[in-house]
Amino acid sequence: MLAKAQQGVSLVVVLIMLLVVALGAAASLQVATSTERLNTNAQQLVLAQQQAEAALRHCEQALTLMDDARASTLQEANLPLTTLNAPAWVQAASWQAGGLKTVVSIASVPAGAVPPECVVERQILADERQVHVVTARGFGSAGARASVVWLQSTLMLTTP
Repeated sequence: MLAKAQQGVSLVVVLIMLLVVALGAAASLQVATSTERLNTNAQQLVLAQQQAEAALRHCEQALTLMDDARASTLQEANLPLTTLNAPAWVQAASWQAGGLKTVVSIASVPAGAVPPECVVERQILADERQVHVVTARGFGSAGARASVVWLQSTLMLTTP
């Protein structure tokens, strides 16, 4: 009589084990997908950081050149004079076509990616000294959902 009571138990046990294995596989797939997204986002952030640094260094170097080789967009006459309370880099118009931005041509920008940009402005400090504020932004290569990194430096140029 005991054998008849146990006839359907093995099927139930195998089905429960199969369910546990399937749930474990689904959880592993979810972890792998999340890890891949995390790695892609980290890679995009590093790319954006590198592009922003390259744009910042490019515009800083263009500013420090005191000869006629300076790009026309970075000539003193073309740089806006702003104050600490009203900087140009926070205004969207500065970053649009025809604004103050300089698109930096860098060979390492991936195909289809947005090239890094910078905006240079002159600012008057509270003690009446004049400085150049360079704001750069770099983009990751993930299209519309790209990472964006903003960097800024302040240069006080002295004439020899």
